[in-house]
Amino acid sequence: MWRGGCIIRSVFLGNIKTAYDKNESLENLLMDNFFMDAINKCQQGWRKVIATATIYGVPIPCFSTALAFYDSYRSKRLPANLIQ
Repeated sequence: MWRGGCIIRSVFLGNIKTAYDKNESLENLLMDNFFMDAINKCQQGWRKVIATATIYGVPIPCFSTALAFYDSYRSKRLPANLIQ
């Protein structure tokens, strides 16, 4: 795996490679057990950070948008009529 010169130099690169080595047809990393467990362990803290930032008026659009994506991805049914 190419790492030198890559902007993303992280241990996660190895985990991403492992996930796709285990399942070449993996459609989303959130479906891999390693990443699913990592997100589940951090989810409560992630929500607290966003809530605290919101209370104090600190914009963190990347965190909140990522959480909204995660919530929509893991939900079987959502109230889509609210966005129309």
